[in-house]
Amino acid sequence: MIRATFNTEIGAEELTVHEHPYWVLGFGGGVQRVAAYADSLADLQARWGESLSDATLTEVDEYLFNDRFPCPDWFGRVDVDLD
Repeated sequence: MIRATFNTEIGAEELTVHEHPYWVLGFGGGVQRVAAYADSLADLQARWGESLSDATLTEVDEYLFNDRFPCPDWFGRVDVDLD
């Protein structure tokens, strides 16, 4: 698994599938700066598109959450059908 920071023209609100946590760090110059986890660089490119640029990748074994990068409310939630 990797943790990446990168610029992208694709807005987080345009994503339809969120398998890994991500955070929008800022906006400027027509792009947004994002920090995200992914399975690989290919996975990152598939989810965030070819507009991905200026990426810094770090191999990691687990997610790290803290005050700056809190666990998203939607992440790890299990929906159970009680019917």
